[in-house]
Amino acid sequence: MLEDEVIKHYAHDTLLNDISSNFLKLSYNQTDDGIIDGLQMIGKNIKADRGYILLFNSAASQFEDHYEWCNTGIEARKEKISAIPPSIVQWLKKNLKLHDFFHVNNTDNLPSFLDPLKLKILRLNIGAFIAVPMIAGDNTCIGFMGFECSSKNQEWKKDTRNLVVKLTDIIVRAVEHKNWRQTLESSEKRYRQLVENANDIIIKTDLKGNLKYVNPTVVKTVEYDENELLSMNFNDLILPEYRDFVSLYY
Repeated sequence: MLEDEVIKHYAHDTLLNDISSNFLKLSYNQTDDGIIDGLQMIGKNIKADRGYILLFNSAASQFEDHYEWCNTGIEARKEKISAIPPSIVQWLKKNLKLHDFFHVNNTDNLPSFLDPLKLKILRLNIGAFIAVPMIAGDNTCIGFMGFECSSKNQEWKKDTRNLVVKLTDIIVRAVEHKNWRQTLESSEKRYRQLVENANDIIIKTDLKGNLKYVNPTVVKTVEYDENELLSMNFNDLILPEYRDFVSLYY
């Protein structure tokens, strides 16, 4: 009924908003916790047994990171995921790019393009699954997210597929933000090391000339310690007879 569809649509929107809001509350180094929470919230909603995210490494030759949520009583597969052969990883990368998502309601009836994975799927006792490629802002495939269940009578309806696709978009943005923050921190760390180990004098001031940072070379050069320097103005370091001249340029 239309009313039931409207209620379900509203419930899905509320769920996605809750997941997005949760990421906003977390610091970037808590992103992994937010990802697991998102998998759990969606997984329980669609009655899945397991949800997972696999991210390619920079060379896309293997999976670098993976996240997994398992419903009650379901065994984790982290070790098996890590052991996926590079040939399968390459196959996944190639074929995921060709599909917005793909879903199988019964693994006895796999589409032909999944034949290379058929034996592995059957060995893992996967009855039905849905997988969505994770596309970054530069349009590259960084991995994929999926949900599965052991039942072979699971029907992944359109609203369920849309829910999973929207969750993928949320998590891609969270992963990109995490990676950006890590890159920024690494860059800042290298900059600090460069400045602090420099043989040159490096000083940072505000617009009024008050000292806000001095590197160790400054402390070694003058007769003040760091705390004293940070309570001074740039002009305090200039000999009185030169201050008027320096003020013309500073």
